[in-house]
Amino acid sequence: MKFLRYLILRIVLPVIILIGGIVGFQVLSARPEMVIEDEQAQMDPLVEWASVAAHESGLDIETDGVVVPHREIYLSAEVAGRITFKSDECNSGNYVEAGTLLLEIDPRDYELEVRRLSKEIAQAEADLLENDVEIKNAEVLVALSQEDLVLQGQEMKRVEDLSKRGVITESDIDVAKRDELAARNKVQVQKNLLTLQKSRRQRLQSALELKGTQLEKAQLDLSRTKITAPLSGVIVEDLVETDTHVTNGTQLVRINDSSTAEVKCGLKMDELFWIWNQTGERYVSDQAMSAAATFEIPETPVTVTYRLLGRNFHWQGVLSRYEGTGLDIATRTIPCRVVVKNPRDVRITDDQGRPVDFHGPRAMVTGMYTTVRVHAQPTARLLSVPESAVRPGNRIWVVRDGVLSIETIQPAETLDGSVILPAASSKIEAGDHVVTSPLAEVRNGMKVRESTQPVATTTPEIN
Repeated sequence: MKFLRYLILRIVLPVIILIGGIVGFQVLSARPEMVIEDEQAQMDPLVEWASVAAHESGLDIETDGVVVPHREIYLSAEVAGRITFKSDECNSGNYVEAGTLLLEIDPRDYELEVRRLSKEIAQAEADLLENDVEIKNAEVLVALSQEDLVLQGQEMKRVEDLSKRGVITESDIDVAKRDELAARNKVQVQKNLLTLQKSRRQRLQSALELKGTQLEKAQLDLSRTKITAPLSGVIVEDLVETDTHVTNGTQLVRINDSSTAEVKCGLKMDELFWIWNQTGERYVSDQAMSAAATFEIPETPVTVTYRLLGRNFHWQGVLSRYEGTGLDIATRTIPCRVVVKNPRDVRITDDQGRPVDFHGPRAMVTGMYTTVRVHAQPTARLLSVPESAVRPGNRIWVVRDGVLSIETIQPAETLDGSVILPAASSKIEAGDHVVTSPLAEVRNGMKVRESTQPVATTTPEIN
């Protein structure tokens, strides 16, 4: 028994410990090899990616704008006098329709002038009628005197015949000649009187026409004593009160035209490039462009948006013209004007573009700070990449067959989380994979592993 215990303690136990150590050594020696293999497999970084998409819905160019008056009119007094009436609607802030009576100047002096000239015209017409009667009388007298002259001429022939036969004396012949001369003189006098009457008629007719012109002027002055709104709009400023005496040219009211609105905005030169190079019949070639067209901007549809309390108010307009012909020195943009022909036609949506009912501004008003989206249709082919794929310096990382390539792009516009770029300006095509996740180290030709699913992307749509 003692021998057996000795054998176990001295021989068997050390052998077991030795075998266990050998087995443990082998196990521990094999594990680092497995870890190394796993790390080697994990060395190629895993990246998230998105596909490059073809952008076919045109190019939206976004900028800021401010609503300005389409027309701002100052109404001035065209006649002098005292303000005797001011309408309740003629106060700043009120909306008035075209033709609404706003103010009235004391009309009594002008009414008296109209009546005076009306009487003078009636008198001139009576004088003209009297002159017509005198002309007719003169024409009758001329006819009678001509008949008398004919009779005297016949009498003169008879006297001359009698003188040749020696029947009458020379004295009788002289009397006959004197009577003929008197008849001829009477005809001439009557003709002169007729000519004088006709000349007087022309003078009376001119005087009547002059009085008529003066009456028209007096009636015009009388109508100008009532100041009405020449257009539908908002009273911006009322400058006079009742009993104020005004003179010709005194400013009375300032009105903004509300039938049309304009939005003042600025576009960069690279943004105008896409507007100048659009498709459609209205965009002509440089060779066919007229001299005037070289200084005109192509009319392009625009959506003007005003945001209030989580709601978006949209109006449709047209990019109409430049405001001037050069760059703004401060902003280095081209000032442009957008015309909204119906500022009351508003569409209200939430941030997802769904129509909502909301009690807010139903019309575009002066001073609104808005977002202007110009919907251009460029001739160039466009691509869309997620904004998260664009790195500093306008670089993107493209993955082809597990190999990363660094490409430089020229963005045309960034809108709704996507960057729009012309296909001709880069070496990427629709369907290429671009990396959207960050990487600690990036170099051309490095191997990467792509995630199984692409990152969801959105393509901006024209509102």
